[in-house]
Amino acid sequence: MSVTILRPRTECDPVEAMRLRTSFTTAVGNGATGVIVDLTGVRELSGAGLAAVTHLVTQGARTGIAVRVLLPEQGSRAARIIEQADLARFLRPGGVWNPTPAGRNRTAAGRGVTIASRRAASLQRS
Repeated sequence: MSVTILRPRTECDPVEAMRLRTSFTTAVGNGATGVIVDLTGVRELSGAGLAAVTHLVTQGARTGIAVRVLLPEQGSRAARIIEQADLARFLRPGGVWNPTPAGRNRTAAGRGVTIASRRAASLQRS
């Protein structure tokens, strides 16, 4: 299984949102079967950034690509934006758009994944 980790910069503005969408398209084109969108370092999330994240999740569902979202740090401005848009319940692990893989708990689902670069990394799981 090839998993790509997408980690936007701390400020996910419209330009960064476009990079996120482009990186997703590139990862899928390169054969990724899963994508992790790591928002843990994001402090600022624009409307375009939020739209890009929801786009990646819905695009993944349409194409059969497993997309998981790691939410921003609780209490951050980015986390508040997601809460105000009422999307946390969809994006959190086990949420409607971000189901925990069957037979695994949240901790086990991420075990063994190492981030190889700041922007994106294509990883093989054994």
